Amino acid sequence: SRAERKIANELFCAGISYEYEQPIWKNHIKLLPDFVLRIGEKTYIWEHLGMLDIPEYAEKWRRKKQFYAKMGFHEGVNLIVTTEKNVDTLSIRKIIEKIKQA
Repeated sequence: SRAERKIANELFCAGISYEYEQPIWKNHIKLLPDFVLRIGEKTYIWEHLGMLDIPEYAEKWRRKKQFYAKMGFHEGVNLIVTTEKNVDTLSIRKIIEKIKQA
């Protein structure tokens, strides 16, 4: 998506390596996040939610977020979530700076 391309470009410009839509395994369970960032010893998942206005998509996200929580990924800690409402370049840069400083 265009938003994911923006996120990828900003991560690249900030010098943060990432994996895009690559599976990771946690407790023998496969996760398929939009982005996986590894900064030092920390791992972050970044999910961009582009179609929350579609009920099935929103329900799938609700279940996926619960699954992430069970695997130790929590919004505001190591799970980054953006939507079409907050995916402008400035917002992306602020998120990147915050995780770089963590």
